[in-house]
Amino acid sequence: MSDAAAGAAQKFDEFVQLVELVEARKPQTVLEIGTMAGGTLRAWCACAAPDALVLSVDLPDGAWGGGYGEADIPRIEGYRQPGQRLELIRSDSHLPSTRQQVVEALDGREIDFLFIDGDHTLPGVRQDFGDYAPFVRIGGLVAFHDILPHPLVPGCDVDVLWAEDVRGRYATTWEFTVVGDERGHGSWGGIGVLEWDGRRRAGVSDVASRYTF
Repeated sequence: MSDAAAGAAQKFDEFVQLVELVEARKPQTVLEIGTMAGGTLRAWCACAAPDALVLSVDLPDGAWGGGYGEADIPRIEGYRQPGQRLELIRSDSHLPSTRQQVVEALDGREIDFLFIDGDHTLPGVRQDFGDYAPFVRIGGLVAFHDILPHPLVPGCDVDVLWAEDVRGRYATTWEFTVVGDERGHGSWGGIGVLEWDGRRRAGVSDVASRYTF
């Protein structure tokens, strides 16, 4: 468990709690939005079922992490277990064409675990939630990174989504937050998780409003 959590751009004591939660469920299908250098994706491959489908959507040179380069692909592909299928989609998660690639990769499967750690602006994270949560099975998990306020990181507003769209609006949620390890830019991190019940409860964006759930 601790080995799976190592190497991610996360606060370890927060991330290890999420890893334990995911590992206990052994998801068959995982989607990660925002992969950066691959540390969290490595954890999902380690936690998922031996025959799982693991999908990554990551924007090369994106503003919120920079993404991995083509030279990193063999290393990242090496994270999958022998019986797993790992699909790397290097594109903007907000594009309809990217969403279609996810649809095709899922091929009718529902997602057991969705990790959203891409665009951290409020419109961006709301769009990722609205676009990809409908693929999560009832009872599956949706997790968000950076739910703590980030006063020294302009535009990072995942905490607003968590407060307005999630907290108190879903029957089952978890918050993993640890104070400290500020890395020179003030408050950061925090992981929020909800158990998906098929409906968004508040703050529905223009993109999310296309869906009925």
